[in-house]
Amino acid sequence: MILKKNIIHELLTEYSKSHKNKINILIHEISVPLILHATIALVCFIPFPNTSMSPSPLFNWGLVFVAFMAIIYLQFNNLKLYLGLISQVIFMFLISIFLMKKYGLYYLVANILLYIFSWVAQLLGHKIEGKKPSFTNDMNFLLVGPLWVVANIYKLLGIKY
Repeated sequence: MILKKNIIHELLTEYSKSHKNKINILIHEISVPLILHATIALVCFIPFPNTSMSPSPLFNWGLVFVAFMAIIYLQFNNLKLYLGLISQVIFMFLISIFLMKKYGLYYLVANILLYIFSWVAQLLGHKIEGKKPSFTNDMNFLLVGPLWVVANIYKLLGIKY
């Protein structure tokens, strides 16, 4: 099911209501992509059953997760935001595969710490802001955060979406 055309603008507006403080905005613009990257990396570490049959090191649960994200975010019905986010997600996936192969468990530990640190930073940002995170009222806002970062980058570059 494709969502109505302007729903993403409504969601981004609602998400922005709890992201007005410049420090909180900066924290989120850094932390949200780090959480996304750490999540992708951590999912890449989940082994497939019978991994000896995997046709490629790229074929893992991380790839399934990226494909799932591609389908979910397509529902927001905004091609420019979609392409901006999905290109980042694919890049994060490829970097994760490379670093996972190179550093193994060190990369796993680094991503666990990155995930925890980034969430703590975001919660600190909301404490500074004085407002609860948007997802406390609606879990769908966990999906909006990465699009909000892409939208902010587009605004900075003068790209209309």
